[in-house]
Amino acid sequence: MWTSRSRPLSGELIAEAAGGGPAVLTFIDFHTALATPRALELAGVVGPRTFSEHAEIVVDGAGAPTGELRERGAMDIVHGAMPALSAAERYAIQADQLKRFAATGITGLHGMDGTLETLDVLRELEANGDLATRMVMPFWSQPDTPEETWAEYARHRTEKGERWRMGVAKRFIDGVIDTGTGWLFEPDSEGDGLSPFWPTSTSTSAPWTSWPTRASRS
Repeated sequence: MWTSRSRPLSGELIAEAAGGGPAVLTFIDFHTALATPRALELAGVVGPRTFSEHAEIVVDGAGAPTGELRERGAMDIVHGAMPALSAAERYAIQADQLKRFAATGITGLHGMDGTLETLDVLRELEANGDLATRMVMPFWSQPDTPEETWAEYARHRTEKGERWRMGVAKRFIDGVIDTGTGWLFEPDSEGDGLSPFWPTSTSTSAPWTSWPTRASRS
């Protein structure tokens, strides 16, 4: 990581390794990504944009994007310009990565990004003998997740297989401290951290407070 947000990362750092082509490097926490100039060009990113969440396309003093993308709102713009993987390609990547985890001695994982579609993926992996580790898959639950989605999650909370299970939810309230998107009680060393990740006008506490009730009744 870098030492100061006043010295942002630049996509030029990975442009040479990518041979000048489009490339996106996603950080391990999935809150930040670095895109090459060609990737930004193909995605139509030429300057800052406004997001409903605390996301940011980092720009330099002249207003040109540096390649640093903070949070999913910004990253999804570039990810959306990438060629889509086929179902077979996506499956092969997932199966291969699970085997890589198992080969290093990792026997259990938390998936952290579960959706209703994930249930089918887990069933297929297990049926084919490709679920090489145990898996706990929380449902992806944000403050602005629609009520009907929460209700559907609750109905599937007991889904499980031989090596995988649902039954838990991943809830969000903010970003990360590294890029200043985390919501703190007081400013961090760079003066950031005082803004909520989701604006109050677009978030609601109702799904958060009613989720345990719905789950217990399902």
